[in-house]
Amino acid sequence: MDVSVLIHRLTERLFYGSSISDEEMKDQVCPDASQDDFQGYVKRFSTILSNISAANMDFKQLDAFLTSQMKKRENPITEEQAQALMKVWKNQKAKVHEALVRQSTWDNQLKAFSWRIDVKSKARHVVDLNMPTAIVEMQIGRNEGSEVVRFEMNEERLGDMINQINAIEEQIADYTK
Repeated sequence: MDVSVLIHRLTERLFYGSSISDEEMKDQVCPDASQDDFQGYVKRFSTILSNISAANMDFKQLDAFLTSQMKKRENPITEEQAQALMKVWKNQKAKVHEALVRQSTWDNQLKAFSWRIDVKSKARHVVDLNMPTAIVEMQIGRNEGSEVVRFEMNEERLGDMINQINAIEEQIADYTK
């Protein structure tokens, strides 16, 4: 059995949305194994990969985790399997983390933010002349799709917005203490 290929295929299926079936994996990895044995491998390595990714383990944590998996009394993993898991995680850790973040984001995100200050040189009312306004542009979207939102703010509205953002920052700081 080629453990590295099995772990790589499971990683693709668990985190990147690959639709490879168990039968296809079995044919690629260990066609001679019984279906029950193969299902046991799939379940075991899927669970291990899920635990590793959920904890976003660094390599020191992963080494300790895999060592504990090798020392289990019932159904321990082999040194070869631990090395294969270590190799796949070393190559895929950042991509898996990105995929999990994408999967857990269910709403739009701020993708880009830009602004500029304009001063009106023509206006219907003299009071509006030479009044600086902030023009804000935000790109909001999810994954590949996005939309652009543009709006203007005068000094008073900008102050209100800054106060609201400061209140948000304080709330976040209170939760992270």
